[in-house]
Amino acid sequence: MPQLNSATFVSQIFWLVISFMLMWLVVGRFIVPKINDIWKRRQRKIDDYVAAAEEFRTSAEDLIARYNSAVDKAEKQAEDSWQAVHDELKRQSDELHADMDERLKKQLAESSENLRRVEQMIKTKVDVMVADLSEAVVNKLEISDIERKDIEKALERENHNG
Repeated sequence: MPQLNSATFVSQIFWLVISFMLMWLVVGRFIVPKINDIWKRRQRKIDDYVAAAEEFRTSAEDLIARYNSAVDKAEKQAEDSWQAVHDELKRQSDELHADMDERLKKQLAESSENLRRVEQMIKTKVDVMVADLSEAVVNKLEISDIERKDIEKALERENHNG
């Protein structure tokens, strides 16, 4: 095997060092700077994405805070509006209730007065009818000593007593 021949060791070591140096130069001058540039660009891009994500997160948190504030404000306004409507409806209901009570009391008084008048009118008519009937009975029975005045007096006494 020629690579194990000790006479060619110096030559092999020489070319090994030359090859290694050339490889080192090519890798050090061309490949590593490109890799380093790619790595720096990639790191810059990652940093930019992280910064943008942080800005978006901050913006989102701000939007969420404003949204929650707007929701709380809207809920408070809705509650206040509901309470105002509830109070207004209660006030109107109370007014209507009071007005209706007043009307009913007035109608009750009017109805009571009408009933009293009708009752009085009926009593008067009944008294007249009883008097007429009594007079007719007396005339039919041909009782001459009882007059209309006597019948009316008896009816008056009966009305006052009972």
